Amino acid sequence: MSGTLPTSPMFSSYRLRSIQPAYVDQSQSNRRHSRKTSAHIWRIDVTYPELYGSELWPLYAFLLAQEGESETFQMQLPDKNTPSGAWSGTPLVSGGSQCGNTLDIDGASVSVTDWGKAGDIFTVAGDSKVYMLTEDCNSDGGGAVTLTFIPELQTTPADNAAITSSNVQFTVALTNPENMYDIQPGELYSINVGFVEHLP
Repeated sequence: MSGTLPTSPMFSSYRLRSIQPAYVDQSQSNRRHSRKTSAHIWRIDVTYPELYGSELWPLYAFLLAQEGESETFQMQLPDKNTPSGAWSGTPLVSGGSQCGNTLDIDGASVSVTDWGKAGDIFTVAGDSKVYMLTEDCNSDGGGAVTLTFIPELQTTPADNAAITSSNVQFTVALTNPENMYDIQPGELYSINVGFVEHLP
């Protein structure tokens, strides 16, 4: 099964981890050498509040339907549904063959300070990877913006590909083949779940 993680009940807290592997070596002279890789994943660990059975069972059934770690599905982070920056206008990729940790776009509302804010997340049409701004950015008088983000682009976006910054969906899989819950006195249930970003 795929689908979308139920938003009711909503988890009470979560931990977002950016996992960026690198090759690191330290010589006998204590010189440290590092080289980053293009590999990157987000990991999300969530905690749900105490739930009644009627609240737990639809959620638990959805998790079981993922057949352990084999299926992928969509989920959102509730505090990231609306970006901190303006992201106004109709932002589109400006020019093909772009790569790395920056992306030129156009179609933004003109001359907006803090058009995008560090910490905002976004996706690019044709690429399910979620990116996060590492710097604030402004639009110029022609509606052009340069986005700076992590990780580096995982695919080369097409010219005029659309940018999405609201209700961004993570494509994830479960991190554990076991799905379990605890029951408390008074028949209240507790459950914690881990998700890891999964890309085609």
